[in-house]
Amino acid sequence: MFERLMMKPQFQTLFQPLTFNNGTTLPNRLVLAPMTHWASNEDGSASEAEIDFVGSRSAGLGMVISAATAVHPTGRAFDGEPNAVCATDVPGLRRVAQSIQAHGAKAVLQLHHGGFRALPHLVPAGGVVAPSPFTLIAPPFISEQVKAADAALQTEARVLADAEIRELVDAFAQAAEYALEAGFDGVEIHGANGYLLQQFYSAASNRRTDEWGGSRERRMAFPLAVARAVTDAVARAGRADFIVGYRFSPEEAPAEGIKMADTLALIDELVKLPLQYLHVSLGDFNEPAENAAEDSSLPPQRIARIHQHLAGRLPLMGVGGLVSGAHIAAAAQSGYAELIAVGRGAIINPDFAVKIAAGNDEALTDSLDAALGAQQQHIPEALWQVLLRMQPWVPIRNFK
Repeated sequence: MFERLMMKPQFQTLFQPLTFNNGTTLPNRLVLAPMTHWASNEDGSASEAEIDFVGSRSAGLGMVISAATAVHPTGRAFDGEPNAVCATDVPGLRRVAQSIQAHGAKAVLQLHHGGFRALPHLVPAGGVVAPSPFTLIAPPFISEQVKAADAALQTEARVLADAEIRELVDAFAQAAEYALEAGFDGVEIHGANGYLLQQFYSAASNRRTDEWGGSRERRMAFPLAVARAVTDAVARAGRADFIVGYRFSPEEAPAEGIKMADTLALIDELVKLPLQYLHVSLGDFNEPAENAAEDSSLPPQRIARIHQHLAGRLPLMGVGGLVSGAHIAAAAQSGYAELIAVGRGAIINPDFAVKIAAGNDEALTDSLDAALGAQQQHIPEALWQVLLRMQPWVPIRNFK
């Protein structure tokens, strides 16, 4: 009986501590991936449902990354998105951090701006902004009624002026200061998933001819300015132990979009900054690189190529489709990432890390239960409704 409850060998590396280059140590290498929960109050302050959702999924983890949190009024891309926009947001942020830390995990606040993916009804009038002209595209998770209302408000993103770009750089730094004040252990800069920082780096969305666009070096100027501003804010606070990570998406589909060479060039600049980790955003942990078949001397997986290029200069966090214990174990044993983040699997199994540590990974289920509903599974009602609309992104059994 006792041996059945012992952790299985394939998971043991996940439960080794990891010490960052600033001396901060995580108790283990399992991370709760940042997940949109649609659950903050209308003003962006923390709600009870949000705190319950995050806290209920923090047990047994080394680190928890919060949902994308807006740093500026023009950046809100989700109903129920949390804010780190002004000092009044700090008390709610503090409660989120404490709900994570109560379980022994490090709490990291993800800093976000939606750019042209912000929603018109959530930002000031005409407030959806972008590096270059862009026709707004409604996301799949909102209702037809909201899509129509947003289309009536704004259909073209407003191009950012130079002064506004600099204001947004300062907004990221200010949000990091709020995170410090709220007691978070770190922040993650969201430069992935087609949001503002990625929009600036991609030639598909940045067609500027000033210092913020054009060549690869000028396109990366904004994300690097944000990263420097955030790390400078941490240095001013005298918090050498504070974690700063950067999340990126490695490749884009359009021919002129971000390619692996662009990502590797960005990585080479990011590692020069006082960051603690990089986080590659993937739909599937093992998804192949765009040109995987063209060069057999390189590993086919995007994450493997990135890890090889990093060569130990910073820890890499991997994510993507890690729902079952077998998926998580395979990712850990791949050697492609020092940190393993779990998202959808944690929505389904809030205590997945506790079960794995106890050798009880076979008890992990592969779907939510419609019969139990949202509250019993510690899921905010707004998120539950999104999950129902987006079946089978997170599978729900007994769903009719």
